Amino acid sequence: MNYITYANRILTKFLPNKTWKKHLYKIKCKELSESELGNLLKTNQRLKDIHKGQRCFVLGNGPSLSKIDLSLLKDEITFTVNDLYYNENFDKINTTYHLFADPLYFTELEGTIMKLTNKFSPKGIFIESSGYQKMVQNDLNSKYSIYVYANGIEVDDLKFMQMDLCKLLPYYCTVVQSAITIASYMGFREIYLLGCDCTGILNYIDRVQGQKIKNYAFDLPEEEQQKLKVIKVTSENIFFEWYHIFKSYRILREILKGKNIKLINLTENSILDSLEKGNLKDVITTKQGK
Repeated sequence: MNYITYANRILTKFLPNKTWKKHLYKIKCKELSESELGNLLKTNQRLKDIHKGQRCFVLGNGPSLSKIDLSLLKDEITFTVNDLYYNENFDKINTTYHLFADPLYFTELEGTIMKLTNKFSPKGIFIESSGYQKMVQNDLNSKYSIYVYANGIEVDDLKFMQMDLCKLLPYYCTVVQSAITIASYMGFREIYLLGCDCTGILNYIDRVQGQKIKNYAFDLPEEEQQKLKVIKVTSENIFFEWYHIFKSYRILREILKGKNIKLINLTENSILDSLEKGNLKDVITTKQGK
């Protein structure tokens, strides 16, 4: 056993968990800062507080979005995610930022981005670092305004680490939470959620039973449904992911409250009960009345 391995075992045994995790985080960030990816992440500094004091809307892919007038958001700053461009009214949102996080989107990243930009070209596109190499290979950063972020810490550790887009963000089981974290880094003081029905578990049940996946804010094309069917996942994995999702929303609420950032769920009939709830029309009317 070498000296470093032995020292790490001793530290693991005797250091408080918080201190040890901070130590590991420091090592990870140092290694990252010396890499090509780390140098790219440093450029995210230009996004720090660029929307200081403003408000934004983060849209999931839940079916409730099909029941609202998305043109209400045309003058708002919005974050959209994943496949929402399949929604027939997507262009009414005038989406500002769009996020891709699932590796499923990175196998044909340029084609995926084209599906988005054929409907509407956002101000910026965020991709998780697992799609970084594909972006470089296809020289996509010269064709589109792309920002890269990297996951690498546990969400529980946010209680004693910073939300820093130049370093490592938490592993999340929903890209909506990545959007919330990025929005807080960009300085937003009010973050409103829409389309966060938390009904994704129903899509898993439909898939297992061989039925059409239907709990989205759009009709998922057949070729996309086929891609999902080949993904092997167990019920245990799925239900753990949903436990992690609900826990992460609670932790984000606590962290953002400490930063005086409002995190409010405007999704009608959402089962997400750890966040303050509100009404979209009331929020829109409030701004119009100022």
